[in-house]
Amino acid sequence: MGVLKALGTFALGLGLIYLLLGYAGPGETWAVIKKAEPFWLAVAAVTFTISILARAVRWDLLLRPMEYRGGVRGLLGIYMVSLFLSYVLPARVGDLARPYMAGKRFDLSIGKALASVALERVFDLLAVALAVLLALAYLPRAMEAAWVLRGVVVLALMVVLAILVLLVSYRYEARLAALVIRIASTVQMGYVTAIGRRSSSLLGAFNRGLREMTLTRRSMVPIASISLLVWGAELATSYLVLLSLGVTASLPAFILAISIGVAFATLPLTPGGLGSYELGVTAVLTMGGVPGASALAFSLTDHIFKYAYILAFGAVPTFHSWKQAMAGLEGRGSRDREMAPDGNPSPGEGSGRG
Repeated sequence: MGVLKALGTFALGLGLIYLLLGYAGPGETWAVIKKAEPFWLAVAAVTFTISILARAVRWDLLLRPMEYRGGVRGLLGIYMVSLFLSYVLPARVGDLARPYMAGKRFDLSIGKALASVALERVFDLLAVALAVLLALAYLPRAMEAAWVLRGVVVLALMVVLAILVLLVSYRYEARLAALVIRIASTVQMGYVTAIGRRSSSLLGAFNRGLREMTLTRRSMVPIASISLLVWGAELATSYLVLLSLGVTASLPAFILAISIGVAFATLPLTPGGLGSYELGVTAVLTMGGVPGASALAFSLTDHIFKYAYILAFGAVPTFHSWKQAMAGLEGRGSRDREMAPDGNPSPGEGSGRG
């Protein structure tokens, strides 16, 4: 069933792309895509690498107050695994797996790892919001449509909501935990109550992790600066892809299109935002005066480029992590088999007592 669901989400993403091709024209779109110049794509690979490296450095800075000493290299491997999983599986599984993998590999509590990832997302949202505000200041009149502005307002509200969730959960941890358990207990179902207790436990661990991070003004400056570098490199990557195709678009329209596309892609509907990213980028660029075929060709090429990069460089660390997980399961199974039915060591082994 899990495989069928994953295939279904891929089909949904491909269906969205099929509809977009019907709008823009497959022949016209392909005519633009095949003009891509390898030189600009090679430069884009460099800027995309800078973005990923900067993300690993930022994560390291967020984890340092928790006595993490594993270095950027260890986090980079985990980050590539999480990106790989998010691009091949639905529901953004990689984002959920990343704190778990970091906790297991570096002996961090799940709460600490969750807190670092949540704060990372807040800095990402703030960087995107800043890019949107800058784009709005110079937005072409052709794009001053009510639905575009409403979309930007929704994006800004998402940023505010994310920050409020962090602040409220931090301030009212005990009350929220009790509320989760009360709601779950009201529904007379054992597994729901178990989920409620597990959620309240994670909430407590998450907030303890937030407290231990102890971010100061001095520590937030480099984190915020790296966040700007991350999104600057992301925008540069996409702009280089745009140049490779010879497509022209105003810079404000381009920045707004990428921001809306990223916001659409974060919805856990399809693997890696397949289809939803193309929908957001193509719609905004078309509003900015870019021909539909050119806008769709750019969004497809940009997304395929990032897909290829992540699959190429994420496959090896993902396979390595999978082998380690399988070895751990086999080791646990061997220990279980060595135990007698009553839970004591088998007669062939010493009990450890003198």
